Amino acid sequence: MSFKIRLILLFCLLQSIALISQNVVTLNGNIYDADTKASLPFVNIGFLNESVGTVSDENGRFELKFDLTKISNSSILQISYIGYNTVRIQASSFFASVAQEKDFFLEPAPYDLDEVVIKNDLRKENELGTLKLNHNRVAYWLNPEALGGEIATKFSIDKEKTKLHELRFYMVKNNSSGIEARVNVYEYKNGFPGKNLLTQNIYHTIKSASGIETVNLEPYNIYVDNDIVVSLELIKVHGRFIDFEIGGSDYKTNSFSRLSNQDNWERFPQIGIAMKLKTSYPSTNGKVIPQTRIAPKNITIYWDASLSMQNKDRDIKKELDLLEKYLKELKKVNVKIIKFTTVILDTHDFFLTTANYDGVIDYLENTKYDGEADFADILKTNDSKPDAALLFSNAETILEPLEQTVYLPTFAINSIPKANHNQLQTASFYGDGHYINLSETSVNKGLEMMLNEFKDDISYDEKEPEETLIKGRIVGDSLSIPYASIKVKDSYKETKSDSLGNFRINASAGDILMVDALGMWKKELKLSNFSDITIKLAPNSTQLNEVTLYGKTKKEVVTTMTPYGEKNVDAVGFSSSELTQDDFAAGDITYDDIIGRLPGVMISGAGTSKRYSFLINVMSTTGKYTDPNPLIVIDDMPYHQIDGLDHLPPIDFKTIVSVKAIKSVAGTNRYGGAAAYGVIEMRTEATAQAKDTKPKKTENSALAKGNDYIDNGIPSIDNVGIKTSYLIQLNAAKNFEEAKQIYHNQKENTPQSVEYYVEVSDYFKKWNNDYSYVVLSNIAAFADENTKALRTLAFKLEESEHLDTARLIYERIANLRPNEAQSYLDLANIYKVTASYQKSMQLYKEMLSNSIPGIDFSGFQQLIVDEMRHLLAFHKSSVDFQDLPSELLAANFKQDLRLVFEWNDPTAEFELQFVNPQKKFYKCSHTKFENAERLLDEVKNGYMTESYIIDDEEPGEWIINIEALNEEPSINPNYLKYTVYKNYGLKNETKTVKVIKLQDIKEKATLDKFKYKQ
Repeated sequence: MSFKIRLILLFCLLQSIALISQNVVTLNGNIYDADTKASLPFVNIGFLNESVGTVSDENGRFELKFDLTKISNSSILQISYIGYNTVRIQASSFFASVAQEKDFFLEPAPYDLDEVVIKNDLRKENELGTLKLNHNRVAYWLNPEALGGEIATKFSIDKEKTKLHELRFYMVKNNSSGIEARVNVYEYKNGFPGKNLLTQNIYHTIKSASGIETVNLEPYNIYVDNDIVVSLELIKVHGRFIDFEIGGSDYKTNSFSRLSNQDNWERFPQIGIAMKLKTSYPSTNGKVIPQTRIAPKNITIYWDASLSMQNKDRDIKKELDLLEKYLKELKKVNVKIIKFTTVILDTHDFFLTTANYDGVIDYLENTKYDGEADFADILKTNDSKPDAALLFSNAETILEPLEQTVYLPTFAINSIPKANHNQLQTASFYGDGHYINLSETSVNKGLEMMLNEFKDDISYDEKEPEETLIKGRIVGDSLSIPYASIKVKDSYKETKSDSLGNFRINASAGDILMVDALGMWKKELKLSNFSDITIKLAPNSTQLNEVTLYGKTKKEVVTTMTPYGEKNVDAVGFSSSELTQDDFAAGDITYDDIIGRLPGVMISGAGTSKRYSFLINVMSTTGKYTDPNPLIVIDDMPYHQIDGLDHLPPIDFKTIVSVKAIKSVAGTNRYGGAAAYGVIEMRTEATAQAKDTKPKKTENSALAKGNDYIDNGIPSIDNVGIKTSYLIQLNAAKNFEEAKQIYHNQKENTPQSVEYYVEVSDYFKKWNNDYSYVVLSNIAAFADENTKALRTLAFKLEESEHLDTARLIYERIANLRPNEAQSYLDLANIYKVTASYQKSMQLYKEMLSNSIPGIDFSGFQQLIVDEMRHLLAFHKSSVDFQDLPSELLAANFKQDLRLVFEWNDPTAEFELQFVNPQKKFYKCSHTKFENAERLLDEVKNGYMTESYIIDDEEPGEWIINIEALNEEPSINPNYLKYTVYKNYGLKNETKTVKVIKLQDIKEKATLDKFKYKQ
């Protein structure tokens, strides 16, 4: 009988359970920020005063189960979250669609709080509550689904502006796999917890099985004036069950609990919980209490691995000591380390506990330092979502500077005295961090700054410590020598004397100064004191004679019969514009009338200053040759415009048969160097009538002689030069890692040479382009004030198409050499190819109008016109062009081939030879012996560019040969950049860049060969 009763009871029980389960429904949904649409973690969701509630997870998702028999249509679903307006929804509005997933959007609440000024004032510390246990009392959580349940106790506050620093509680049991709790602070009102006083969530993870747990309240700046209730709220359970207890105490106060977050509070009078608050209040007898920071759980370490960090003044042991102590304070933390230089070199993740800090330290100690730092991608994003960042760097670079743009508490740490302290401090302050200058502070003080909030009033002077400046003057027999080159031997320190021969340079006693000037013998001088010095140079009679001869003979051109004989000159292939008798008007009775009709010819000046010039130049667009205007040839007689246009012979203008403008490099093969700026060729009826008779040989003919090209097995430039020992070693490497190891071993014993890093960078292109880039950037690290080395670097960056970095280098050069014309041309050109079109156009305008004070751009005029027209051809809509002359706006701009030569030192000596399809050559000399005046002008004004055009020529093969004449070896050798544009100015334009070391070309070599129109 009893057995039947038990079966009946069991059946009834199962039936009632089934009925209950039929009435239980689940509301699923997500909680979002209404403005940002970001998910909100750990939001309280529940029915008001119904003992039904839960908490959303880390991603804002929630699952709320409730019994339909207990929740009526009038029940209120309440959603609350600190910092947001509370949402209340009547149950009847969603009962019909309860099975559907719902999204809720909370509006951020505008806080109107009394202003709290955080300052290091005098305060007295006070502790409230107790951790002494009463073993007969416990507060507990047993239901893992009771998310939002709270355990709370009251604290009496009797001082205004009491600050809460720390909460501790005694946990007597925790059998779960871990729980997440939230600390809440409520006002105490009418005997119960009232409004939540917090403005941000305070989370705490509990993993220990028992013991005292500590929650740092310092970072939250909680100030109270009256009694409060502090609670622990269950928001997440790790695992499937929870058995958690907090000890009771004999502390005389009231305690509270509730089963879910929107439920009513249950009050337990005169029963304490083992909780203790550390507080402070203002007092003239108190002390300054530091404000502690929230301990981060995830940090990112940015480790600067650039060459400048391998500094003898760096105390890396001190930096790592600070890091280790900081990590020990954090106890458990996820660490991501990012090693960077010009690029990101490596990343590594560590999960640290109290026992495994050595892996981080070893990883950092084994860093190989290389290249120049680039901060373009440092502290710009927060993709890995760290809580804090540590930056180990001196912030020294000439590439992208340090600038933090993401809000993230950052501690910049540096031990090198000579560093960019301002940038390090500014970056740290951006995310409310600190700059820890270990060159002036201790490790313990630095640690205190990382763990606590401090007011940082340190001001760093923007001026760098002044180095020893040597002042002096360069003189000859009786006069000062302007624009002389002064260098510190075996270093990258250099300068040049001004127009009065004065100079200043950073140097030390024992350094050797190397002084060089055109027309003078070189001199070396060992410094023994720091007083003003006078360095006297002796004249180099050989060079001076050449200068004198050049000056005497510059107006005399040796001429002979045309090398083309009876050949029709129209078939020679010059880029020319020609007018015949049919194109002239009856009123054309002056040279201006006739020549002014030629397309692309400008007439400028008046009187003795009047000149004819081309919008597109034929030859050198830099430097000042004997006459920087087209040669005028009338019936085979040459006339230089430098003599004045009034020296042109009187002629009967009605007898003119043709006028031709020859603008291409091929014209120089015809007329020689006198036509460096093109030719205006005029023929009268007298010349035309003599066409069928054999011309008389005369020494006054304008046509070049003896320029037949003979190829004597000239080698290609790729096959000249000596294979260096370091390249031989590198070429033996079997893989990338082995090559890197050889390179780092070499660096220890190889002087810092531009040549070394250029060639090694080229070598690594076969393994890894990024690594090649890093190797090349070393030049920026050790030669950051040497414009010759920086120009070499910029050349190579353009060759490898790192154009944005090249822009930074050219900007650096312009800052170092603001009085050199080349600096501005380089900037305008690099702005054009990096899409800063208006900046480029503005510079071109200023150069073309010669309106930058103290700088002469006249040697660049034709090149600037070419560059402007090229910019307009592609990007006219992106620039202001309304104030430009109509000639520059013509839509027919194009050049078949444009060859541009640039070099890194105005005193570099070399010769170029151009050979046309008819095997006639023209030689362009950039030497002290043949062009001393030009080189002097380049040194004075800073010209280092040459441009040549081949346009509308006869088809065939062109050859360009080169020979260098500087022989002495140097850590900073001469380099030349050769750029070839095909179809310049057209949509199908192509561009190739080649950089060569002139020192390798001790004998003539072929730089380039190309088929023209074939």
